[in-house]
Amino acid sequence: MIEELSDDIQNGILFLILTDLKFLTICRNKINPDIFKSSIQKQICKISFDFYDKYGVIVGEKADEIILSNFPENEQTIIITYLNKLFSEVYIKEYIFDKLDLFLRKRLWEKTLIESVELLDSNDIDGIEERVKKLLLDKIGYSSTVNLLEEDLKGFYLIIIF
Repeated sequence: MIEELSDDIQNGILFLILTDLKFLTICRNKINPDIFKSSIQKQICKISFDFYDKYGVIVGEKADEIILSNFPENEQTIIITYLNKLFSEVYIKEYIFDKLDLFLRKRLWEKTLIESVELLDSNDIDGIEERVKKLLLDKIGYSSTVNLLEEDLKGFYLIIIF
């Protein structure tokens, strides 16, 4: 997974962990600081998580003060440079969420495909339809999928099996 996260996405995740309480709350339980490539990013993520655990808030505007105090003096210049880059880049929430959403959807498609193959082995067409329907509903909305799922998809799988 680490190799698949671009530098922009990693920086965006870290930016949101530092600045968005809802995002941090979700990430605190779902990700490990080891998803980041650099040791600086891992440490900043861990500091942010520890700060959240202790105070229940984001590091936010106090990033320089809170993050820097956790690094030795000889590394602080590097940390300041990184934080300045992180906060000056154009990390628009929608952009980062779109990138993360694309990454997660790809994983969801892969998982659904694997589950569908397993269900196909046990002849569970309804289970396949249910999983694909959920995936498509998330992607294109309810009204667009009704006919596709009730007619075309079921027919497609019946043709393959028989």
